[in-house]
Amino acid sequence: MSRSFGSGVFIQQRSTGVQESVPFDSIQRKLDSDFFAGRWARVTDRQRELMWVIANLKMADGEFSIREIIDQAQLTSVKAFSTSQANQMLNKLSDQGLVYKNRFGKYSFAVPLLGEFILRTFRPNEQPLPF
Repeated sequence: MSRSFGSGVFIQQRSTGVQESVPFDSIQRKLDSDFFAGRWARVTDRQRELMWVIANLKMADGEFSIREIIDQAQLTSVKAFSTSQANQMLNKLSDQGLVYKNRFGKYSFAVPLLGEFILRTFRPNEQPLPF
């Protein structure tokens, strides 16, 4: 996202006397199409299911554990994950820069707002939503 994207909106708002605000919807659409979509396209369907399960955790924006992922998956429509499967996928997602291992047994999404992107655009067992 370029610096002028946001500043132009602010300048336009100021010159018309409109109270300045952050154009969150526009920024979100730009992030979805220019940032998240490319990363999302590189993961497998099964990795997408795992990340969708993570995005549905209460602590999706913070730290989570493999046990929490496995427990959450049991509450959803996706096929269950074993501890070994989840661990292997988290390692691959970490290599791709999507998940970060904070400390022993604790992970987080490596990119802020990634969980929200996943919840907006992905439904297990359905066709992907267009960007």
